[in-house]
Amino acid sequence: MRPISLLSCIAKTAERVVRGSVLSPLLFNVLVEGLLDVDFGRGVTLLSYADDLALIFTRRDCFAQANEALARLYGKCSELGLKINFAKSKCLPFGLLPPHFPLVLGGHQLSFVAVHKYLGVWFDSNLTFASHVRYLRERASTRLSALRSLSKKSLGASYMLICPARAKPRGTIPALLRQDGLRRVAALGSPGSAVYYTDGSVAADGAAGAAFIFGDTVESWRLSQGASVFQAELAAILGALRHAHHHQYRRVVVHSDSLSAIMGLRSFSLKDNVFLLSAIYTFASLLVCRGASVVLHWLPGHVGIHGNELADEAARSACSLLAVTFPFGRGRAQIVKSFAATIWQLSLEEHRLVVSEGSRSATWYAAATSYSQLQPPPGLPNFLLVRLRRLRLGFLCYKQITGVEPDSCEHCLERETEPLLHYMLRCPVTDIFRSHLGGAFVPSGDDVRDASAILARLPMELLLRVHPNYLTSDSDLISEELTDFMRESAARHERD
Repeated sequence: MRPISLLSCIAKTAERVVRGSVLSPLLFNVLVEGLLDVDFGRGVTLLSYADDLALIFTRRDCFAQANEALARLYGKCSELGLKINFAKSKCLPFGLLPPHFPLVLGGHQLSFVAVHKYLGVWFDSNLTFASHVRYLRERASTRLSALRSLSKKSLGASYMLICPARAKPRGTIPALLRQDGLRRVAALGSPGSAVYYTDGSVAADGAAGAAFIFGDTVESWRLSQGASVFQAELAAILGALRHAHHHQYRRVVVHSDSLSAIMGLRSFSLKDNVFLLSAIYTFASLLVCRGASVVLHWLPGHVGIHGNELADEAARSACSLLAVTFPFGRGRAQIVKSFAATIWQLSLEEHRLVVSEGSRSATWYAAATSYSQLQPPPGLPNFLLVRLRRLRLGFLCYKQITGVEPDSCEHCLERETEPLLHYMLRCPVTDIFRSHLGGAFVPSGDDVRDASAILARLPMELLLRVHPNYLTSDSDLISEELTDFMRESAARHERD
């Protein structure tokens, strides 16, 4: 059998399509199709989404042809029987200033705006979308507030984190800390509660362990090599919640002596250690959704609280396990630190290679700094910081670089070809530096090594008295020479 195609006769009707009819979008698109066929000129495009129209100009001289394009748009809309809502029609220039003449659409002058909403998106004149982000944040904040209200303890998933009002309550006396901790442990340990004590430990060789104590039950794990103390503490809390999840407890109390772990969970931030934090949130939420209440409580460590001492001993013992029983990936901070250490090691090897090839500046820097960072006192003026860094780098003065004979030392009037070496080794004004070292400094005969060695051994209070004036005076000369060079280069370019 073959279907027969039937086509009805064409008939005109004055009846409107019923609102919501499936024919409405089709008939509207057929009508608007004629509007999209209009030629608005070069660089002008009409975008249409249902009855929302956007006339896009992409040329820099767009304002010159804007009124003509707007006139064509209004004329075609009138021809098709479409009415334009002039109150909602705006002009938004991207990266351009408004013209000195008005833009007119159907006899109505369009207003220029810096922000406009089109198809649910707020566009701004610089296309930063900052207004749209604020709009989304406000909408999300309203909905999140409603969700927070629904997630109260009596209505939805919730758990409690108890932190101290201050890092060490009632002073630092261990007896008072122990008394305060035992009081809060007793207050939380209501009948029928499952009470856990957790702890994490990291050995000197980088081995890490975590453990929890639950009555007579002790569970411990060897963690991935290189785990931090913070990660070990989180792993212990996670192990306790996972153990509680497999039992039907109505109330779960987890005591941890890691204030950083409790505060990290309290911040609800997943920028680092995502696996551990999200797993703890998940198990806590599963317990609460099942009807249990969960309390994560900080208590002072190493003050003689029995459960905490047992957990600490179990965590330290877990570091000596032969195999890793709780593997997890490194956190973002650990990856960044490892990457930085690798880059530093490669740079150090390259620098030592340059030193072995006899580079003066590399030899000076290696001897003067021992590859350690400068640690100036707080509040040191910036010009002194610059001088200290120049000394550590062994800067040559400008006249040495250009081959011009340097000026006489302004302290002793001696004329030296190596001003910095003279200042550090032979100038009378710096005798205090050399006498401070006494017999600890033995000249080697190499002026560069000797001067940099003196600099490396000077304490900060003496180092701040090192004022190589030849650097300060020559900086002005460098500025003048560079200015003359730039002027000559510019004049030569104009002649060419």
